Amino acid sequence: MNDLQYRLYLAATLAALGFPAGQTDIENLGEWEIRTYRLNGVQVEVNEETGDVVVSDDDYRVQFRPGGVMPVPEHVIAATVGAMLADPARRESATPAPATVTQAAADLVETLKDPGVIAEAMTCDEVTAVTDLMNALNRWDLAKEWLDHHAIQDDEGDRHYRVPVAISA
Repeated sequence: MNDLQYRLYLAATLAALGFPAGQTDIENLGEWEIRTYRLNGVQVEVNEETGDVVVSDDDYRVQFRPGGVMPVPEHVIAATVGAMLADPARRESATPAPATVTQAAADLVETLKDPGVIAEAMTCDEVTAVTDLMNALNRWDLAKEWLDHHAIQDDEGDRHYRVPVAISA
């Protein structure tokens, strides 16, 4: 493989804009190495050998080529990428991230409020994990309901098995 003088060029700048780590483009292995970054429909391709950068989305494609020995300044590319990401249509289509892990967990618990047959089909470890999360969010009533539904299918010797109570007449 050739010396990659632009190895990880733009990586920190793109990370600051919210892009996940770039991936080596498997189709371009060989003479040069292309690292591709993707976020909300915007794609940035960095040729780590030549310093060429292509920024594109469904509507636009902009190519930056270094002149001489210096790469295109990162702030120029960042401004282009930032403008593409700031497009109101793109922001509306992006999935909003939960504000916190706690909020994400609370959202998950809310979707699981009806244990139905799900709790009955889960293993003891799976139900314990779900009910631990519910208890951590102070949803003890929901955790008890999940355990009650799950215990129906447990056999004697299983963690959540409950001895049937005989009702006398």
